[in-house]
Amino acid sequence: MGIGIYFEKENIDTLDTKSELFLTILSSMAQEESRSISLNTKWSIMKRFQRGNAHIPTTYFLGYDTDENGNLVINEEEAAVIRRIYSECLAGKGAALIAKGLMKDGILTARGNKKWTPDAVYKILTNEKFTGSALTNKTITIDYLSHKRIRNDGREQQYFIKEHHPAIISEEDWNAVQQELKRRNDMLRNPDGKYAQNYSNRSCFSNILYCAECGHPIVRRRMSSQKNGEKYLFTAWHCRTKTHPQKYKEDCKARYVWESALESEFMTLLRDLKAGKAELLQDAQQVIDEHDLSPTEKERQLNLATQIKQINEQIQKLTEQSNSSLANIYEASINHLYYEQELLQAEYDELDERRQTSKDMERHLETLLSYLDSLDERESFDEQESLEQEQEEPAFQEEIFRQVVQKGIINKDLKVTLEFKCGITRSFIANRKK
Repeated sequence: MGIGIYFEKENIDTLDTKSELFLTILSSMAQEESRSISLNTKWSIMKRFQRGNAHIPTTYFLGYDTDENGNLVINEEEAAVIRRIYSECLAGKGAALIAKGLMKDGILTARGNKKWTPDAVYKILTNEKFTGSALTNKTITIDYLSHKRIRNDGREQQYFIKEHHPAIISEEDWNAVQQELKRRNDMLRNPDGKYAQNYSNRSCFSNILYCAECGHPIVRRRMSSQKNGEKYLFTAWHCRTKTHPQKYKEDCKARYVWESALESEFMTLLRDLKAGKAELLQDAQQVIDEHDLSPTEKERQLNLATQIKQINEQIQKLTEQSNSSLANIYEASINHLYYEQELLQAEYDELDERRQTSKDMERHLETLLSYLDSLDERESFDEQESLEQEQEEPAFQEEIFRQVVQKGIINKDLKVTLEFKCGITRSFIANRKK
């Protein structure tokens, strides 16, 4: 169209063919300057991370505020919401159900919205910052011109800063939630897809019971029968292959089991466990000891923790000195220390995972014992009263089942084997009492 642009400061006219060279040179210089600024900014941020300084904005961060000195402080009103979310997750609720409860109670999100989404709840459950720690460099900028950011999949160094700020959630509860989330996630990602199922919280037996004949999950069914010529409905649990024969073409011989029988026999099992508490403690302790670290491994873990701490101190010192003329030498030393730290940390984490498993089993054993202690005492009844008491069906306590049972296997003869979270296994026959 013959329209040009004249830059008075640079004395450049775009219609002049000689100006094209100058424009190319100037644009290259501007691009290089942008790249240099980006690298310097990234370098300064990484140095702060190495010193253990992480910037955590609290504008939309539920549970924390920033004081006049820029430090994170707990907002107790919001922190109660965080604790509620973690507690309800451990109680068996899914993210969608937790979000629904928060909206029902009129609790606002960090942005002040009334609507909670399952994704928002899940992000809270997986955010390590609520334990007082901070994992930096979760996302990185891959292009200094477009400033496009992606999730850091190992392209750049990450820094995990412990005790960075006050914790709302204990590490014990955090680890328990992560294990529960992993268990739910694994339901859809087993190797052969045989046990794949969606997480459900409708019943305490959901996602817990499996068929001993074919290995598929046991699902809930509403069934009908007749008594004295009258039709009635009842709830039962049956192998998934029998419920959906067109989808799962397996010749499974499993029988269904009445839900009332499962509930009744479980309460009887609890009374038996209470009566045989000594045997329970012995069996549980044996399993816990098998999962725990040996004395040699415990000593090794302590040595690893000491070495990691010493390396962190060396990195701190070198980082403070890396602003000198020998910055390149210091940088190489720091990178070597980080590599050594990663190797030691990997070995430490492997040992710590086993130690955490035994600690979780101990915690679940304490939970089971506390529930057993809460059961009504029956020893004070005389013989007649005891007979009358036995004739009464104890009320099924769903919360106990959720908190103490890890998995159940049902055989075709209606034998049910329960794996408790504390490591023990017990069996009963789930016959319906007519």
